Amino acid sequence: MDVDFMERFNSKFKGVFRPENDYAEVYVLLLYWQDVSFSGFKEEADALQELFEADFNYPRDHITRFEIPLKQSQIALEATIYNFMLGKSQNSLLIIHYGGHGDADSDDGTNIKRPRLAVWGNSTADGPTVAWHKIQPRLLTEADANVLLIFDCCYAASAARERTKAKNRVELLAAAPMKCQTPPPGPYSFTSIMIRELKSLLSVRGAIVISELHCHLAKQQSGLFDTAVLFELQRGSGRNIRLERLGTRQPSPTPPASSLTFRVLTRKPLDEDVFRDIIDWMDKLCPRVISELAVENVYHTREKLREFVQEEPTENIPRPMFQQLPENARQEALDLCQELDVVLEGGAALSRLPSTFTPDTSRDYEDMVRKFFNELGSKVEALRKSLERNIVANCDERESLTHAMNDGKVQGLGIDDTLRMKDILLDPIVTGKTMKVESQELGFHDSSADKYPQFVQRDLDQLGRVFVEYKYYNPSENSDAARRMASDRVNKLAKVLGEPKSKDFQTLHCLQWFHEPEHCRFGLVFKTPAVSNSTQSTIITLQDVMDPKKTRTRFRPTLEQRFDIAWRIGQAVRKWHLAGWVHQGISSRNIFFFSDCESIDYARPYLCGFEYSRPSAEKSYARSEDMARDVCQHPDRQGAPNVQYQRVHDLYSFGVLLLEIGLWQPALKMFEDRIDITAEDMKKELIRHCDTRLAYWMGTNYQSAASICLRGLFGIDVDDSAHSRLSKAFDTSVLQKIECGKHLG
Repeated sequence: MDVDFMERFNSKFKGVFRPENDYAEVYVLLLYWQDVSFSGFKEEADALQELFEADFNYPRDHITRFEIPLKQSQIALEATIYNFMLGKSQNSLLIIHYGGHGDADSDDGTNIKRPRLAVWGNSTADGPTVAWHKIQPRLLTEADANVLLIFDCCYAASAARERTKAKNRVELLAAAPMKCQTPPPGPYSFTSIMIRELKSLLSVRGAIVISELHCHLAKQQSGLFDTAVLFELQRGSGRNIRLERLGTRQPSPTPPASSLTFRVLTRKPLDEDVFRDIIDWMDKLCPRVISELAVENVYHTREKLREFVQEEPTENIPRPMFQQLPENARQEALDLCQELDVVLEGGAALSRLPSTFTPDTSRDYEDMVRKFFNELGSKVEALRKSLERNIVANCDERESLTHAMNDGKVQGLGIDDTLRMKDILLDPIVTGKTMKVESQELGFHDSSADKYPQFVQRDLDQLGRVFVEYKYYNPSENSDAARRMASDRVNKLAKVLGEPKSKDFQTLHCLQWFHEPEHCRFGLVFKTPAVSNSTQSTIITLQDVMDPKKTRTRFRPTLEQRFDIAWRIGQAVRKWHLAGWVHQGISSRNIFFFSDCESIDYARPYLCGFEYSRPSAEKSYARSEDMARDVCQHPDRQGAPNVQYQRVHDLYSFGVLLLEIGLWQPALKMFEDRIDITAEDMKKELIRHCDTRLAYWMGTNYQSAASICLRGLFGIDVDDSAHSRLSKAFDTSVLQKIECGKHLG
């Protein structure tokens, strides 16, 4: 199972099955008209208030009643709705019940056929009306809380036409379909029958899912004249809306009574669609007895790692892969195995603790269990990284790489993508179907106002919404030989970026590439990921996010998210370096996020702008553009460099990126008035900012990580040809320090 899937699944369900109620607070708004044509709606509001107070234990001051006035009805209702929703947190539930007339909305005086919208009236005659369809969109888009709408009126389902995107979960329980009427207040009204069903279900179940209530109302035995309709207007991030008596569920005084282990097999790979289906399945159907839900694929990983380390020679395999590693690499893995055993012994000791707990000791026990799983995951990941680093370093030729990729025990370690990336890079000829197309075949025409755009986003007939990255070259290098060499390199770059790989590489999936010699540029075409189920996601750079003129304050990342962005990009750099690939352009300009109109997906930063990335032994053809690029480059690589690009140059650029993220300021802003500054003085100034400012904003661990990268103090005097010692030092002295800040929230 993909590690990214495991992390996202566990993050989604963290705290969902807490022992207290689903909602921190529940607020009820009961709506009906003043002076209606016949009585009963006020009395049904009385019955609802008694139900919510007595049966559900909702505080009286959380229940609001509002009689819609006959004058300025629209303004009064709008003000009431907006005041009702303000200040309610995302952990709250808002219940809005309307009992009254529903207007057919059949005549607007234009004689034009159109969909009927949600309109409420004081009477069936020509009394005052309110256009609920004008109020609902703002309620849905601005309310942070979950929302349950219960409309007992004729044509109630018309409100479902307003499908404006909401922040949280929204459900509509309508008494009647769009063209149907409902009985007046009384024993056979929708509200009266709903109250009876709620009381009955509450006494039997203790908690009522609205979809379950709808099923009971739909049965013939309920006595409804017309079938009620339930609409899921917005799924949101939580489970189906559920009503229960507040204050009845207390934290459990004992640890979980038992646990079950399931194996879930899927007919398709774990892509985004499958991920959402599984989340939806668990989200809706988990029974109340569940106290915690987590994917713990870590056990599978641990066994695979141990099998690799402990593999014995056989007649068919006289020298297992682990035995082929250098002695220091084997000893490192064995030491980590011993540390893992110590953690497992601690877990076994936890299981032998007595089964009687007080509430306080129960919390201590839960903390110990949580700490055990965190340590277990940390040790397993450390062992996996160690084996990955040393196996890849030991495969310095294609023959040894092929042998490793075909080894059954290696295949279980989850490092096959790194081996495959290195294999592509070592292959002098890119094999397989060409990814090159003509730009005309794509139906692509660049209409950007920028003369030399670096990135553009387009909607293409064949591929849908795509992200295009341009690679420019000097017109003086437009000879046939130079173009062939550049084409080969871009083809290899497209190949490696188009290969399936883990999310740790933090790169977009390349679909195709094209060459436009008339513009002296190549174009790489990438698939645009969806954000929050939106098909219209747009790109934004980290540098743009830092600019207050381009990003609204509410879209800025939290402190934990900034740590997470830095850590994920650092992990990506580590993975690419393991495969022998250097980036050469790490900066906030080349870190991309995708956003919709409501949010920016900070959990998935993408490392883009690979400058003809290649195995680090090859000479670079990239040229310095301006100070905006130089400020993120090592002094040895600024201007017209003669020094071969090395991994430490990437790590220096990563240090500048850490400084940018930590101070929340593009590096170029630190030199606005110093255009003629030398490369060495620029480095000294960045280090000064790191030493004097960074700890205040991000802590000493983060400052130390940035300082090590900027100063190049990784403690490595002599490294091997695969730079595995540098990779280990980067992980332990930089990435692990950054990771500490991910859990501040």
